[in-house]
Amino acid sequence: MQPGPLAVLRVLARQPGRLVSMADLRSNVPGWHDMDDHAIETAVSRLRRALDGTDLVQSVVRRGTD
Repeated sequence: MQPGPLAVLRVLARQPGRLVSMADLRSNVPGWHDMDDHAIETAVSRLRRALDGTDLVQSVVRRGTD
């Protein structure tokens, strides 16, 4: 798994079942403080592909990633 999706997975694993916003991801992943939304969305999308066949990662529009 690539570093971006793995970083997202780590943040989500620390807060199972909770909504995690883009701001939360930025503040909890080293080096992501200034990352744009598209790059974060790409990392989340790649994580979903890596977890193919599951619904472990869901997006809530205008709320964050869960």
